[in-house]
Amino acid sequence: MLGHEHADTLMTYLPPERGAQVATRSDVAVLEQRFDRLEELLGLRFDAIDGRFQLVDQHFEQVDQRFEQVDQRFEQVDQRFEQVDQRFEQLDGRLHRTDRRFETMDDRMYGLQDVIRDQLRTYTVTMIGGMTALTAIFAALLAFIA
Repeated sequence: MLGHEHADTLMTYLPPERGAQVATRSDVAVLEQRFDRLEELLGLRFDAIDGRFQLVDQHFEQVDQRFEQVDQRFEQVDQRFEQVDQRFEQLDGRLHRTDRRFETMDDRMYGLQDVIRDQLRTYTVTMIGGMTALTAIFAALLAFIA
C-alpha cells in the first residue's frame, strides 16, 4: 500500500532486535479475539461482582431493619423508664407527706411527754404531801394515845 520506498523508511524506524517481528493482520485478528474474550470474561466478573453487591445491599437492608427494631425497643425502654421516674416522683411525694406526718406525731409525742411529766410531778408532790399528812396524823394519834 505504501510502496517499497515508504515501507523501507518505516522499517528503519523499528528497533533492530524486534524488527523481524512485525505484526500481521492475522496477529491483530487473534489479539482482537483475545480482547473480545477478555471483555466477555470481565463482563461476567463484573456481573458476579454486581450480584455480590446486591447481596451486600440486602444484608445492609436487613441490618437497617434490625437497627430500626432495636431503636423501637430502646424507645419502649425509654418510655418505661419515664413511667418508673413518674412512679418514683409519686412515691417521693408520698414519702414527704409521711415524713411530715411523723414530724407532727413527734411534736405531739414531745408535747404529751411534757404533759405526762407535769402530771407526774403533780402526782408525786401530791403523794408526798398526802404521805406527810398521814404521817403527821398517825404521829398525832400515837401521841394522843400514848
